[in-house]
Order: sequence, then structure tokens, then C-alpha cells
Amino acid sequence: MFEFETYWDNSEATPATAALPAFPMTIAACYVSTKEQWDEFNRNWGDVLKGEGLAFFHMTDFMARVKPYDDWDQTRRDRVYYRLASIINTRIRAGFVLGLPAESFDLYPQHLKDALGKRHFTFAVRSALDLVRHWYASYGRGKAVRYVFDRMGKGKGEIMEIFELMKERSEIAAEFGALPGKTDGIAFQNKEFSKPLQATDILAWNMRSFMQNEIRRGLPEAPSRVRPYFQILRESRSPVRIGFFRDRDIEKGANDMLDYEEREGRPAYTMSRKQLREWRKSEATK
Repeated sequence: MFEFETYWDNSEATPATAALPAFPMTIAACYVSTKEQWDEFNRNWGDVLKGEGLAFFHMTDFMARVKPYDDWDQTRRDRVYYRLASIINTRIRAGFVLGLPAESFDLYPQHLKDALGKRHFTFAVRSALDLVRHWYASYGRGKAVRYVFDRMGKGKGEIMEIFELMKERSEIAAEFGALPGKTDGIAFQNKEFSKPLQATDILAWNMRSFMQNEIRRGLPEAPSRVRPYFQILRESRSPVRIGFFRDRDIEKGANDMLDYEEREGRPAYTMSRKQLREWRKSEATK
């Protein structure tokens, strides 16, 4: 039924701790490939895990050198990581990863956050979906796409609202190849059992590490040299698009939407029927 599958993971903004500095961005990461290539990916990835005695691969634990990676020397670490990276580069068709400054988004007017997502990850997904839309227009038009997200304790409802709009507006769903009315068209899986989500976890972690360094440098226009673990993912034969919003980008986006509302008398974004009812109700009380 689904010719393409996309897998999504996130890395949330976190406050400073005794061991780690604050990270003020939320990362949304996505890999896309065909169903056939994901099947081969699962087989290849499973072979590596079995050979190394791993139940699954988790990038944060790997980089922190905690169990089961605590006794690995650097030769083994590099061998395993680059084998996994090679599988990703061989099997994926495209990758997208985007950073959102959390504090700037928190300054959005409440009615915009109510519509676009109260959680940082939801807004980051909406933004990354625009990259997917452009890719789909060139490489996937007319083919069905499955959207799979890491299982989450909070925020699932906001992700589902994105696809509820697509149920109501088939022309929007068609821009993404989404079939939100079909069983399993939108899914949430456990990363420990979903090998493609483990790959997206690697992409999200690397983007987080890269952005942490760029934030320390003041987010200059010219980025620093990408570290080897991230660079190998960018050497894929398939495009991997990376990007991030600066504070000024988020501020401009909010101002543009507010200016549109004042000028046109309606929101600048497409609303679901539920959102439209709520907007009309709020307007009537002004």
C-alpha cells in the first residue's frame, strides 16, 4: 500500500545540568526511503546488531559510553558506527533535519501556538514537513507515503492533528502522499524495536551535537567543520537537508502571521474544522 515510508525522531531542548550545558533547541529529524529499501535496511541493521550482541542501538548511550557500550575500545566503536552509517547511506532516499530555538517559539502569541502546536517538536515537524513536501513533488508524486514517529508520552495528539487536517483537505494530503484515513498510515513505534527509528535517532543526535557547537560560536553565517560521525551521514548518495531557525527567523514568522491576520481578517494558516470553530468563537468574544 505504501511505496515510501518516513521515520521521525526528535531531540528536545534541555536545561543545564551539573554535567551538561543547556541545549536551547528542539531537533526534528526524518529519513525517507522506499518500502523495499527499508526491508533491506532492517535485514542489514539486524545483522550488525546480532553480530555485536546488541538488542538495539541508541546513539545517546553510545556516545556516553554507558552499557552496553562501556567496554568498547575506539576501534570497535568506529567499526560499528561506520557500518551502521554505511547502511543508512545505502538504503535511504532522503534525509531532513531541522533545529528550532525553543525560547523564541515560546514567545509566540498563544493563539498561534494553539493552532501550530504548543510543543516545540510539533512546530519543528510542521517545518520539516515542508522539506518533505518539496522532495515529494520531485521524487514521489502520486505514490503513497507512510509517516512513522517515535512513540512519545506527550505530544502525540498534536502530531495527529496535523494529519487530521489532511483527512479534511485531500489536496493537502496529496502534497505529502499521506493517507491519514488508512490503517497504519500514521504510526507511533517503540524505538527499541523499530530499526529505522534507530537510524533517525543517530541523525537527530548528530544534529544536536553540531548545533550545540554552533550555538557556542554564536550561530555564525559560516558553519564550522562537521565532525566525522555527522560528515559520513552527509556523504550519502541521497540528499540530506539540514537547517535551523535563528531567533530572528522565528520572530519574523510570528510578525508576518500577525500582520496577515490584521490585514486579511483571518489566520495565515490553513485550519481544520475544529480550529475554525474555535477561531470563530474567539473572534466573536472580542
